Amino acid sequence: MHKMNNTFLLLIFLSQQLLQAQTRPKIDSVIGTYPLGIGNTWQYCTYDYLNGQYTWIYGWTEKVIGDTVMSNLKRYSVIKSDKRIVKNIFVSQELNKVYQYINSRDSLLYDYEKRAGDTLLFIPVSNNDTLLQIISDERFNNYFGQSRHVWTYYMHLAQMSYYEQKDIVDGIGMGYLIREGGDEWFLRGAIINGVTYGTILSVKNENDSRSKLNDYELFPNYPNPFNLCTTISFSIENEQHIRLTIYDLLGREVIQLLDDIMPSGLHTIVWNGKNESGKEEASGLYLFRLQTKMGIRQSKMLMVK
Repeated sequence: MHKMNNTFLLLIFLSQQLLQAQTRPKIDSVIGTYPLGIGNTWQYCTYDYLNGQYTWIYGWTEKVIGDTVMSNLKRYSVIKSDKRIVKNIFVSQELNKVYQYINSRDSLLYDYEKRAGDTLLFIPVSNNDTLLQIISDERFNNYFGQSRHVWTYYMHLAQMSYYEQKDIVDGIGMGYLIREGGDEWFLRGAIINGVTYGTILSVKNENDSRSKLNDYELFPNYPNPFNLCTTISFSIENEQHIRLTIYDLLGREVIQLLDDIMPSGLHTIVWNGKNESGKEEASGLYLFRLQTKMGIRQSKMLMVK
């Protein structure tokens, strides 16, 4: 009955989105540009309530550092990130569509021709759940003193308690991100084609402890969702014994990726979606858990095949 109710509510939701798309006035002022020029920079922060006022807390910076041709013979801009522990992000734009090179193939990120209510992904996964990604809204918002077209991309798994929402700003890039657990990030400043918008914080001068390396930290896996493989990264301040384990949602161990003494610093492990016996796991939500002498941290990741 619970699964039937979820399916019924999902059908109602999709019907409402379709009706909204049909009745919404068409917005014509669309440039359809994700700026990928070399030197373009985006800096993301969150708010922290400190001493009776909201204070910006540094998150991460992304910068286009060049371009390259990948194995599919297509040229991609190379975006360097200093926080998501991804060495390079490969992004291209063609005909109002933005693609990312993941797992040796093109993956559609954003489509400026889509309208509010359009569905981008509707993929069955395990446990009778469905991965849904739609454009839930489009509007004009004020970004850095200019009115710009904004699309809201919403990704959701009903039964597995997973969601992600991001705002894509025409001519700017990603302007806002919130995901399961309440992590909320805002575009604090950007440099687009030599023009500075907002304020770029000086990372080296940031004194807040949250902008520094913690005793240990488990970072979000990348990509997420993923198909063939995903990279898990963590940092530790001192040499110690580390365990990194994958579990399914029932708490059953799938595979132990690491059980060893590790030196201080940043470490990355790739999981290929297989269990201890080498058998491929099914699509669905998984937990990855980092155990150190200081404590345990864990996060969720979604495999879609």
